[in-house]
Amino acid sequence: MLIISGVDGTVADNRHRASLSNNPSLYWGVANQDSPNPIGVGLIKELIDDNTLLVFVTNRPVYYHSTSGDRVNLYKQTKSWLHETAHLHAHEISMVDDRKHADQTKSSRVVRLVLEHITNRHIIFIDSDIGVIRKVKERCPTITTYLVDYDTYNKVTLM
Repeated sequence: MLIISGVDGTVADNRHRASLSNNPSLYWGVANQDSPNPIGVGLIKELIDDNTLLVFVTNRPVYYHSTSGDRVNLYKQTKSWLHETAHLHAHEISMVDDRKHADQTKSSRVVRLVLEHITNRHIIFIDSDIGVIRKVKERCPTITTYLVDYDTYNKVTLM
């Protein structure tokens, strides 16, 4: 099986960063303070088995500049957060780095992953962005998709 999941809003509760979205240095600077989203993390842990590839696709940049001007490797921070805080072990993390056009860029990356694995694996896509899920379903209607409720984190909907 292949599970493809988003990060922000899906397995990471990033609501505390919402007011900082206009300042990338501050916004990404506190990303490692996100709490795990119990609904998204729980769903992955429920679905995963020893033969599952777990891939995260996110619109986070690989690097950002801190408020002091230092170049910070957000890829390493994200990988560490997933492992140490959410207790999820990623086979791959694909960082798209385009938050403005998430429905296009993220969905295109997910579709490429699906096409790479479609012949030999059951594929599941989990995300908190309905626009991304709809674009993926348009191009890959046979995969299983789940929408994590971003506003309340109290439910997951099979789409």
